[in-house]
Amino acid sequence: LRVVIADFDEIGPVPPLLLENRLFDNLSERAEGDMSVCRLQQVVALRAEALALGEQMQAAIIVWGRKDVVFEAHLEVAGWDLPGRDLPPLPAEVAAGSDFQIREPKHLTFLTEFTFSEILYLDGRIERAQQMLSEALATAEQEGLAKDSAEDLAETYFLLGFLFDGAVSPKPDNQKALVVYTQAFDLNPTLYRAVLNRGKVYEQLDDTERAMADYALLIEEQSPLAASAHVNRAFLQPNREAAERDLESAIRLDPEEGYWFRGNARLYLWNDPTAAIDDFEEAVKLNPEQFFFYHSLGQAQLVAGQTDAAAETYRKISAYLNEDTRQLVIQDLERFYQSQPELKENITTIIETLGEATLPQQPD
Repeated sequence: LRVVIADFDEIGPVPPLLLENRLFDNLSERAEGDMSVCRLQQVVALRAEALALGEQMQAAIIVWGRKDVVFEAHLEVAGWDLPGRDLPPLPAEVAAGSDFQIREPKHLTFLTEFTFSEILYLDGRIERAQQMLSEALATAEQEGLAKDSAEDLAETYFLLGFLFDGAVSPKPDNQKALVVYTQAFDLNPTLYRAVLNRGKVYEQLDDTERAMADYALLIEEQSPLAASAHVNRAFLQPNREAAERDLESAIRLDPEEGYWFRGNARLYLWNDPTAAIDDFEEAVKLNPEQFFFYHSLGQAQLVAGQTDAAAETYRKISAYLNEDTRQLVIQDLERFYQSQPELKENITTIIETLGEATLPQQPD
């Protein structure tokens, strides 16, 4: 995986920054066998040029920038489903300062390693991504980057927590995940995703008290994730009454999410398919193009004995499926009749209908 560092497009009488050379030296010192660092003596002035260069040189990351009256630096990602990174523009006189020229190559090195770790994760190299992020964070802390780049470090701690999180990682370490999710939130008290994920890790460790405390924090802070916190807390409540209160609050904050999760609780936890149908129907009304809402509604109708209604629901779902999601629904239905053998005949008919359905034309 190649990182290409192009010449920055520098205009004006101010002496050149030479950040590219310092970035190249830093990365070259720290690169291992999975990272090749190239210094390109060529100016890149536009994003389109950077992406074309990445394709031409088979590069994963292209670093480019400019300095005239302002200084900008950009990290483009080529060949991977990841967004690039744009540093906020700064006045040129700030970029010309000695403090900036000492600090910024370290910052760019850190951001490049963070982005490279994301690529390693997508490439399935989880342990290597964990190692690179851990080392990058240790170096960043030693170099004092937390003072000026706290949000970047917080995002990196969050990603490291995700890579260790037993709910998603094939190489889990939930104790480490707890530590780094906490570090992420300490650095950025608005990074509520870290608290939500930390609560889920506590759930995995059967520490219900701490999990509920994290969800309560998100609710009390009126965070953008308060609806999810209500949902998660609902499934930890000791009785249905308390859980229903949380789910009602979730519906007020995020009706789609709230109705769908309450429908699941009513169907699978409390064996109340009729009430679940009402909730899934509300979810479908709110987002009639979300195939999974129809799928949930169809399952509830099957459990409630409404076989004709379920068949109609699965007839409608075809308009919102592609080949991958059709197979997902079929596989889910096959698992469903294994747990509900009395419904096998009806479900088999629905599966046959889904398999024969003409799906919408997908854009190229």
